[in-house]
Amino acid sequence: MILALYGLKLWLGASRVHWLTWAMSAKDTRLFLATSSEMPESLSKHHYWTFPGLDFHTRDIPMLHLTSEVCWKLDLPVAEVRGLSRKRVYAYTRFALYYIFIRKEKKTYEKVGQFFYRDHSSVVHGVRNWEDWISVNDPVVMPYHAAAMSVYQNIKQTVQNEQSQNI
Repeated sequence: MILALYGLKLWLGASRVHWLTWAMSAKDTRLFLATSSEMPESLSKHHYWTFPGLDFHTRDIPMLHLTSEVCWKLDLPVAEVRGLSRKRVYAYTRFALYYIFIRKEKKTYEKVGQFFYRDHSSVVHGVRNWEDWISVNDPVVMPYHAAAMSVYQNIKQTVQNEQSQNI
């Protein structure tokens, strides 16, 4: 991992290098995804990382990792999905991620809300709406759900394989 104040280089995916910029203000600290390119094969095992202010455990899937992978699959900018945009494409992706973080990864509403710069009640609202929509197989949201779940399952399988190899 290479650290710099601007242009932070992190290995987030098994096959990609993601460049992140670190932007700070008086109110908060945010990470914004700028671009991505292919990662060298020799570095493919270095895709789990820690960063001050974002507490990850070795068995957890980092929120930024999953978010960036889902956004990459849907061809969306991470900054918009994590940002304040209310456009449906970003909101549906955000709600799908809320659902995965709360129901599958068992993260707290507060922690997910902090990651997406939202109040915990916004996360509760998003998860409830998402569960209602997927229970009736809403054709508008199902592509977002399918994309997010496939990325989540692939990452989860990779983590399990790495853990079994380390034992």
